[in-house]
Amino acid sequence: MLALSPPSCVMAARSPFGPFCRRTRPGLLGFSAGLVTTDHSPENRKVVLLSGGVESTTVLHMERDSGTFVIPLFVDYAQRGAEMERAASAAACKSLGLEMLEMNAAGIGETFRSLQGKQRLHVPVPHRNLLILSLALSLAAQQSATAVVLALQAEDGDWYPSASPAFFTAFAAAAATLEPGVDLQAPLRTMRKADVIRAGAELGVDFAQCYSCMRGGQHHCGLIPHIRCVSDLRSEWLQH
Repeated sequence: MLALSPPSCVMAARSPFGPFCRRTRPGLLGFSAGLVTTDHSPENRKVVLLSGGVESTTVLHMERDSGTFVIPLFVDYAQRGAEMERAASAAACKSLGLEMLEMNAAGIGETFRSLQGKQRLHVPVPHRNLLILSLALSLAAQQSATAVVLALQAEDGDWYPSASPAFFTAFAAAAATLEPGVDLQAPLRTMRKADVIRAGAELGVDFAQCYSCMRGGQHHCGLIPHIRCVSDLRSEWLQH
């Protein structure tokens, strides 16, 4: 059994989260937060999951522009690209005047990784969206949010089961059972990568700040579909 010790907490004056916890050492499930957004109606609070990539950054812009009380959430589960993803997510929030909430589940990811032997997968936790969405749903329940927003797009289901339409439908049903007032939303579900990038461009997304490489290096490897698609579309725009 994986034991989770409570992290040390500090009080956040006038923060919508009340007490919060700073990032803790690996092995603990920690939290880091600040003032989240401007004073929008609490009836329209949404937890928006961030990974620093094109899709989640575009969704963040969509929700912020719609007047949603945004609670941006980044989860570190010991993925290879965690450091770069965190930086990209924080940059996206800063550009919109938001402060990111972070959950540190790296200890859980490292436990899974330690059981892999010599193999070091880019994503250590099988079915990662199950873990991430469970944390987001719990946060939404605690913060009286009306929705959890996930940046799935039409092609993601071809890559891993926890991004498939079947999984989305099943988790949405489970969420409705646990928290009837919290809706699971994926506004990009019917859009392909190229469509998402076009939408992001119209919203003013700075793609130079996005990070989508699962290898976790300082620079994109150039093999990820998101990055190839951005490059192709940039060439298309220049031609017109």
